[in-house]
Amino acid sequence: MTPIKIDPKIRELARDLNLDWRGDCAQRLRQFAVEKVRGWTELLPVTSMDTLLGLAASMLSLKLLYIASDDDLCRFAADYRTSWPRLGAQLKAEFENSDTMGFLLTHPSPKPGAPRYYAFIDRRSDRAVRAYFTAWHEVAHLLLQPPQLAFAGFRRVTTGSATKDPIEALVDQVAGELAFFGPLAEPEVARELDSGNRLTLDSVQRIRDAVAPEASFSATAHALVRLVDQPLAFLVADVRLKPTEARSLAGDQFQLIDAPEPQAKLRTSSVFPNDAARAAGFRIFQNMRVPDDSVISQVYHERIEGTASRTEDQAIWESSGKHLPQLRVRVEARKFGPVTYALVSL
Repeated sequence: MTPIKIDPKIRELARDLNLDWRGDCAQRLRQFAVEKVRGWTELLPVTSMDTLLGLAASMLSLKLLYIASDDDLCRFAADYRTSWPRLGAQLKAEFENSDTMGFLLTHPSPKPGAPRYYAFIDRRSDRAVRAYFTAWHEVAHLLLQPPQLAFAGFRRVTTGSATKDPIEALVDQVAGELAFFGPLAEPEVARELDSGNRLTLDSVQRIRDAVAPEASFSATAHALVRLVDQPLAFLVADVRLKPTEARSLAGDQFQLIDAPEPQAKLRTSSVFPNDAARAAGFRIFQNMRVPDDSVISQVYHERIEGTASRTEDQAIWESSGKHLPQLRVRVEARKFGPVTYALVSL
């Protein structure tokens, strides 16, 4: 798989935005989007993430419409029937018959001063915790939209897939940075770490409550790991098959060769180390099996209440039958419903 920083689609986007397309284009595009928002805050200062989101949407001529109940689907269909005669059927197809979290429409003929773009975002039931990130995802798409190119129809945000388009992956990265905008989040992070303490799962929750209470815990942890200077990684683990096993089952290959059906195991579904952790030798990746003697495994299988922590060695993890290099780490884990979250500090 081509690294996102040199993916052809990412390079093409950099060219379209008149940016240098050589080297790490993804980082350059992230900086481009974040600096654009930073420039707006210098013109119109903001003091909260809510006002920043509103400012960004206004500057991009974007109206954010949140679906809080099933009745909202009918209400929006009626309110915007003139602009989109088939909107009712489209809303039903996207939000009732698929896994769409949000999608963006371009108004066919906006009046002067009226929004050009409309984002419909689902925040019903368990999707509420992802609505905040979805809104920033739509903002990020428009921040990276080349002005000389017409917006192509609409873009969906779904609950996830095994493989993500590189542009969508980049947009997620930009959304993650803006959802915890440095100038607003960093003072809260500094207060938590002022006494020399490391970032913990509890401090992630406190910072989330102070900075962006509508954000999910996972999105908060990703953002804070990126912001801190400490070598740190955030992991999510759940019971799953390896991707190769899942593909084989889907294709009935195991039945054809009369092989035993693979068993799902506790694996990392998401791994996000910061640059300092990578530089220090952190080598745990997505889809790796969690060792039985890791505190992450014990918290998951033994249903330990609250947070458990332990000093471990990265070498207990295996990849392709080989142990990872030795590296002493502090692992803090807590079970959240069907998954376990873990912070790994070096």
